[in-house]
Amino acid sequence: MRKLLLLLGCAFLSSALADKLPAVAIQSGQPREFVEYRMLPQLVVPQELQGYAEVGSDGVLLKTIQAPYAETVEIGPDYLKLTRGGRSRRLSLNKQPALADFYRGLTALLAGDEEVVNELFIVTRDDLADVWRVRCEPRDEQLRGVVQKIVMSGRQREVEEVLTMQSDDRWQRLVFAPGGSLDVEQR
Repeated sequence: MRKLLLLLGCAFLSSALADKLPAVAIQSGQPREFVEYRMLPQLVVPQELQGYAEVGSDGVLLKTIQAPYAETVEIGPDYLKLTRGGRSRRLSLNKQPALADFYRGLTALLAGDEEVVNELFIVTRDDLADVWRVRCEPRDEQLRGVVQKIVMSGRQREVEEVLTMQSDDRWQRLVFAPGGSLDVEQR
């Protein structure tokens, strides 16, 4: 289950939470390329992955890894589907309340639903000139068992980076360059 906890989407944020959150970074039907760094307990250095993320016209979130292997993560209203190596695994979010809350919070961030975001997370924002950082920390202990924090950062009104710290020393960092270019340096 932990391997299925793949951050897909805070880079799709709505501007409805404009006082704390940035504007939309990815529009429906407009894929955005990224470099992702994944750290797992068994690794000495983070794994580097390249791919793109998009929101379908039906609102389904899709994250596609193209290198060094092919992987697709699809998040629908009540499911998460992981496809790798021609095999798929579908997980019902209805049967796992903490994971469901994580994706409910993620969806709320994407939709700009301030009520749900504030119900699930303590949200703080730091601004330095045109650089900003938003930190989302779970209020609920069960949710903290899935994700410790989500930190988004960027410049002006664009998301450039999303860091997800999980509860078991795993983390993921998605780096988006302006316009979705893959010409990104690890900071």
